[in-house]
Amino acid sequence: MWECPDFFALGKKHVLLYSTAGGVYWETGELDPKELVFYSQRRGILDYGAYYAQKTQLDAHGNRILWGWITEKRSDEELRAAGWAGCMALPRVLSLSAGGDLEMRAAPEVRALRGEAFEVADGLSLAGRESALRQIEIKGVAGEFLWESAGQNSALTLVDRAGPWFAVSFDLQASRPRLTLNGRSVDLPTTIETVRKFHLFLDGSVAELICDDLQAITTRIYRKPDGPLHADSAIAHFRQLAAWQLKPISPDRLTN
Repeated sequence: MWECPDFFALGKKHVLLYSTAGGVYWETGELDPKELVFYSQRRGILDYGAYYAQKTQLDAHGNRILWGWITEKRSDEELRAAGWAGCMALPRVLSLSAGGDLEMRAAPEVRALRGEAFEVADGLSLAGRESALRQIEIKGVAGEFLWESAGQNSALTLVDRAGPWFAVSFDLQASRPRLTLNGRSVDLPTTIETVRKFHLFLDGSVAELICDDLQAITTRIYRKPDGPLHADSAIAHFRQLAAWQLKPISPDRLTN
């Protein structure tokens, strides 16, 4: 059973998106305009996590915008107690890589939510970078992180007074590069690129991570943090790291 199929032109290719069996997939390829037959050339997973029922639209500038439904990972009893279930993911702008893979980036309008900024600059000494990392403080589980690692393993853990709340690690020593979030691992395709880019958004019980503009993993975390979140990591693993406190889009934002 396929749900929410979406077929559209993007760049010089055509793209097919669909949801099935709890997963969301993309295919890129060529459309025969005479026979109306789609020839798939590349295929992948749109989001490895709690993400389903994707649909796209064009904005006023002709950009292809992806929307998705973030599903629940808690019991019906917990849903009834909370009084709500499910939410929408942040909008993502779609494009194609040189090799024909589907790329996605958070819509630039999301930057309007940025508040206080934190930066661990590449040019600082190791002691200076460690000091800057300790200054990061994200309140209300509403934050954005953007970092790069260069040709080595790296890990970022967000902690509160009770201990680790969110952990992501990138392992290059496996047979294939591997990304692990809160204990769940995803194998990534090999690449000739030496720099890996990570973009993380936190909003209440939702964590949206996009790696290299290609792989997305949306995670649900239902443990309320005990105080602000702080970054705990060996900063030497990163080329650079930036973080922002995010502002809620409405005063009655649901966080439980």
